[in-house]
Amino acid sequence: MEKIGIFTLNGNPNFGNKLQNYAMQKILKDFNFDSETIINTTHIPREIRTNKELFLEGNINNKLKIIKNKVNYERYKTLNEKRKVSFNQFTKKYIKEMKSSIGLGNISNDFHEEYEFFIAGSDQVWNPHIPAVSELSFLTFAPKEKRLTYAPSFGVSNIPLNYQKEYKKWLMGIENLSVREQQGANIIYNLTGKQAKVLVDPTMLLTKEEWLNISKIAKEKPSEKYILTYFLGDIDKEIKIKLKSIAKKNQLKIVNLASEKDKKYYMTDPSEFLDYINDAQLFITDSFHGCVFAVLLETPFVVCDRKGHSKEENMSSRIDTLVNKFGLQSRKFNNVIDREIFRCDYDKAKKILELEREISMEYFRDILKVDSN
Repeated sequence: MEKIGIFTLNGNPNFGNKLQNYAMQKILKDFNFDSETIINTTHIPREIRTNKELFLEGNINNKLKIIKNKVNYERYKTLNEKRKVSFNQFTKKYIKEMKSSIGLGNISNDFHEEYEFFIAGSDQVWNPHIPAVSELSFLTFAPKEKRLTYAPSFGVSNIPLNYQKEYKKWLMGIENLSVREQQGANIIYNLTGKQAKVLVDPTMLLTKEEWLNISKIAKEKPSEKYILTYFLGDIDKEIKIKLKSIAKKNQLKIVNLASEKDKKYYMTDPSEFLDYINDAQLFITDSFHGCVFAVLLETPFVVCDRKGHSKEENMSSRIDTLVNKFGLQSRKFNNVIDREIFRCDYDKAKKILELEREISMEYFRDILKVDSN
């Protein structure tokens, strides 16, 4: 069985990252390829603030508040280390990773000989602000005929001027270019003049049944019915008020998966994440993959704009691409009608999804040189 190296982001306790990694591996297996995820140790200091600086920033006017926030940050860091343990267990069970690692300046000239192809994607594997992203993310270590992509994301609206020359060079070295968002296709065209295919995230190529096969009952899931929230950015006051009102009116508990203050829910692993979404009466999120799994598991959802991130980051493009493609604009926070909030008609979305899956499968058959018969 021929071997493919998957080049994505490693090491973050992020639901979407792990589940898209699993999906890519499953898809390649269905095409009779043995795949493993490349462990990339590259870390390039970027001209952005660290997580700690972002955490500590704000209107802090006295030393007492600074000390308090520093203590909170250390608690957050400790909690995240514990959270990584459950994610590592998921990885060990479901994702095959290479036994060693590579990094910028730490890769042998013949490394590529172990693999038939390399595939970059999905996730924000081309985000210029992420320290792990370098020319390796564009597979420059391999001959051009071995460089493949499937729905990678830039995660930004524009490539910073000081990276544009390098990005153009690296992108020109890839024949089969694909992206996850329309904004990514625009970036590639503006830099290179090349057209890139906009394809759905690999998670969307697996069926509801396939995802439920790797889900497990969340040990902290409440016995009563609940509204699930998963916010990676700040939550607007308006949303908080609306959320509490909906929960009270419908006698529903609120489960917050992304708040470190709700420690028992924060420790959720990727398999439990699927279970939480599948059983929720309503799912409110600002996460791209949150929306994806709501669609896949046919759970009523409301999507909110991401708040509290740098203007350089384009948090809305990926979600706009998703809701526009599947005709789900009515599920955006400002568009949802109260009487329809618990009812989400997925009939149209399911038909579009079947079409998108076939487009993606045809793309895979083409780049992997697999006979459709």
